Amino acid sequence: MSIHQRFVFKILCSILGCLCLPWMVWASNPSTAILKKIAIEYYTQLYSPDYEKAMQTYLHDDYIEHQKTAKYSRAGLASYVKSRLETYPNHRVLIYRAVAQNDMVFLHVEEKRGPGAEMTAVAELFRFAEGRIIEHWMAFQDFPKKLEKLGNFNGVVAGPNVNPNSQAGQQYAQATVDAMIKAFVKFETEGILSSFSPRYIQHTIGAADGPESLLGVVDFLKSKNLKTSIDVKHIVAEGDFVVILSLFTGPPMIPHTNVFDIFRLTEDGKKDEHWDVNEEIEPDDVAKIF
Repeated sequence: MSIHQRFVFKILCSILGCLCLPWMVWASNPSTAILKKIAIEYYTQLYSPDYEKAMQTYLHDDYIEHQKTAKYSRAGLASYVKSRLETYPNHRVLIYRAVAQNDMVFLHVEEKRGPGAEMTAVAELFRFAEGRIIEHWMAFQDFPKKLEKLGNFNGVVAGPNVNPNSQAGQQYAQATVDAMIKAFVKFETEGILSSFSPRYIQHTIGAADGPESLLGVVDFLKSKNLKTSIDVKHIVAEGDFVVILSLFTGPPMIPHTNVFDIFRLTEDGKKDEHWDVNEEIEPDDVAKIF
């Protein structure tokens, strides 16, 4: 696009009230920073009275929906959002962190439904094509307002955002996945303590801080003779964060579970902080959810 064309387009945008950003990224190969900005703008507008405009503006024509409560469809998503806003007039979404890599953007969100309501942790993952969202995965988990009663004093979404000056996430992403499988599929405890920082902060309900607490969890699962499986679907790493979307199973104790694990790493790849969003799913829904 020439300088003259850009000037004319900006004038048209100001006159017509267009959204310049989406148009510009559709015409080029957008950076992860731009994709992150689009994802945040879309999600914020989606849960507002302008949800139909958000879907029209930001969703690709070939959009694929993996959200069960949206009935795995674009139309179902519109119905879900409409119902959510009508049921909870004081509905708000708070985005705590965004992680982007290549064509993927992850948002870690707290959904607030109003005074007295449970809080909901939400994990949203978007895949982009041609500057628009072409595919969407998610999981949500409800929690009581007073998390301390469940042994969580760190909050299920609170904490730092991505450190853009770090490369630890991408450098140690696969090692982080391998450590998960070693601990929760192979039930091997050797090396667990050395792969976590001494101050390891845990945001999972009922889990204590410090790497020592994980040894007990692994030993407990091993004692039940479970055959667990972690089927990793997507990995998104940026800065010092790694986000892992997987299907976790371990019948009969552990049902099919849609899991987003979010790790913050130290510069030498040790796991320093962990959040997760877990949603139990029916076996028949696995193919649609992933």
